[in-house]
Amino acid sequence: VADKLPRPNLVLLKHLLSVLHRISQNADTSRMDANNLAICVGPNMLSPGAGSTFPLELQKEMNDKVTVLVEFLIDNCSEIFGEDVA
Repeated sequence: VADKLPRPNLVLLKHLLSVLHRISQNADTSRMDANNLAICVGPNMLSPGAGSTFPLELQKEMNDKVTVLVEFLIDNCSEIFGEDVA
């Protein structure tokens, strides 16, 4: 699926996830594990288009799914994009 992204977007995604992965590896110091990072950046990475309005319950459900996905991407960025990323 990532290969369908425009090349600049894919490169940016790889680098962003690599940085987030590095931060999560230092969670003892930073207190930012993959879940906390996903909660903070996930909604900004994957959000509905501007002007989209959804019921509050649906927004929460979508946010929860985005958090799970972004946490997975952070935890597994080396396996997804190759060892040279992390």
